[in-house]
Amino acid sequence: MGGCTVVVDVGKTLSKASLWSPEGSLIAQHNRLNSRVEGPGYLALDVHGIDAWLAEALAAFSGQAPVTAIIPVAHGAALALVQRGQLLLPPMDYENPMPAELRAVYNAQRDPFAL
Repeated sequence: MGGCTVVVDVGKTLSKASLWSPEGSLIAQHNRLNSRVEGPGYLALDVHGIDAWLAEALAAFSGQAPVTAIIPVAHGAALALVQRGQLLLPPMDYENPMPAELRAVYNAQRDPFAL
C-alpha cells in the first residue's frame, strides 16, 4: 500500500488523527480528549499534550503504511503564536470569559452584529 494520507483534526474538545488509503478508505484512527491548562492570563488548549499524542499517532501510522501527505485541520478560533520554534502564546480556549474592561473596549469598537 502506498501514498496514504493522514488527516489531523485539532478541535476544542477532541483531536483526531486518521490514516486514509489512496482509495479513500479509513485504515486507522487515534483520538484524544483535549484538556485546558492555565495560559498567560487565560485558559489555553494543552498544546504539549496534543503534541505528544500526535507524535505517537504519527509513529503508529508510519508503521502501518507509507504516508505521502498530512492534511491539518483546526477549528477557526485556534491561534498559537510561535517565534523561532518557541511557543509564545498557546491557543486560547475561545469560551474563556473576556475580562470586563476588555469586553467594554471591544463592544465600543465593534460593528453591530447585523452588519
